[in-house]
Amino acid sequence: MDEAKALQEIEQHAQDVAALIEKLNLGKVHLVGHSRGGAVAVEVAKSHADLIRTLVLPDGRIEMLVPEAAEGKAPEIPQKR
Repeated sequence: MDEAKALQEIEQHAQDVAALIEKLNLGKVHLVGHSRGGAVAVEVAKSHADLIRTLVLPDGRIEMLVPEAAEGKAPEIPQKR
């Protein structure tokens, strides 16, 4: 599956989750997203922040904006050339 299609599916899943939260009148929820569900949960939080009380991402499959570093060390951010 190409990256654009995968992103589109994650966005659709996020819309479905948000619609379910609203339909069930759950108010602000504690949303947990494991593995690929982490990407869905992040998308729900981005697009429907008013529905989220807390966001838990155990082993979430999300792209990090900065490289990971060993504990206690600052990440080395590559310089653009």
